[in-house]
Amino acid sequence: MTHFGLICPASTGHLNTMLPLGKELQRRGHRVTLFGILHAQANTLASGLEFQAIGESEYPAGKMVQLLTQRRETEWNDSITI
Repeated sequence: MTHFGLICPASTGHLNTMLPLGKELQRRGHRVTLFGILHAQANTLASGLEFQAIGESEYPAGKMVQLLTQRRETEWNDSITI
């Protein structure tokens, strides 16, 4: 069978769509590997798919949470008007 490589952003909304797609491909007999930053590794492996890390030096473990927190704070501060 085919070996599929999946690539998607490591955010919950994207993973919640891509991982079931990968599981369905796997159920049909294919090999499936998700390529992504370390933030996606735990969810990918928990779903039973293979995982291959990319951008490890640019996005080490915990970096995505830090970036999302900074973004939320920036958006919150920008939405406050005096």
